[in-house]
Amino acid sequence: MFADYHVHSHFSEDTDFPMELEIQKAIKLGMDELCFTEHSDYDVPTVVNCDYDAYFEEMEKMKDKYKGQITLKTGIEFGIQTHTTKAYEETFRQYPFDFVIFSCHQVENKEYWRQEPQEGKTQLEYNRRYYQEILDVVKVYKDYSILGHLDVIKRYDKQGEIEFEKIQDLIEQIFAELKHKTKQHKPAWFSQAGLCCLCKTPNEVRCAPGTPKALRADGGLIVHRLQNSVGNIADLSVCNSPQEVYVVLKAGFFAKNSNSCGKA
Repeated sequence: MFADYHVHSHFSEDTDFPMELEIQKAIKLGMDELCFTEHSDYDVPTVVNCDYDAYFEEMEKMKDKYKGQITLKTGIEFGIQTHTTKAYEETFRQYPFDFVIFSCHQVENKEYWRQEPQEGKTQLEYNRRYYQEILDVVKVYKDYSILGHLDVIKRYDKQGEIEFEKIQDLIEQIFAELKHKTKQHKPAWFSQAGLCCLCKTPNEVRCAPGTPKALRADGGLIVHRLQNSVGNIADLSVCNSPQEVYVVLKAGFFAKNSNSCGKA
């Protein structure tokens, strides 16, 4: 299976790339499936959210036009905060999404990429606040397929990467909640920026042919490299440090003899 399940088009605020061109590129690359996951971030004044009705209408047109050439899925990326969980529960009930990414892009309606939550805070304060928000959401919200880019805050931390030990307790608690919620399934990871994505069902890992991968004890896959629909390849080590390896192993998601991280 060669697929990409994290793709944005002109229905998302952060790109104006036409959906159809992405589909054509995916077909050219020989992809089997493409799942669009347009952005939705409620209660953030600086964000223009996906127009769901227009999005679904366009997806149906594309599915009909490219039937037999590629399987297209209608996904979404929910940027959830603790105070928006109820709104997202309603949206989830209203629209038949094929795949839902739960991500944290903001806290208290402030956006990390704009450096708003970091303002006036120490590195420790704004990092712990970020992971606490994710923990608070996973405790109460369940309508998602995958937890996206868990450590995306690293991308917006101008002070560099915080020592893992300073946020380890929160990440362990997040894993514990995820494990509790996914105990009926085989959880599977794929990564975008380090410790990133945890799938809740066994068939949600999609990777390019030839992707290096290692089996977990429960039969799931650890994926090292993914190729996206525009042909970019990222080096995607699931774990960045021995400490991160330990936390993931302790949570029970990986086999101890896995060669996925190289530093274990």
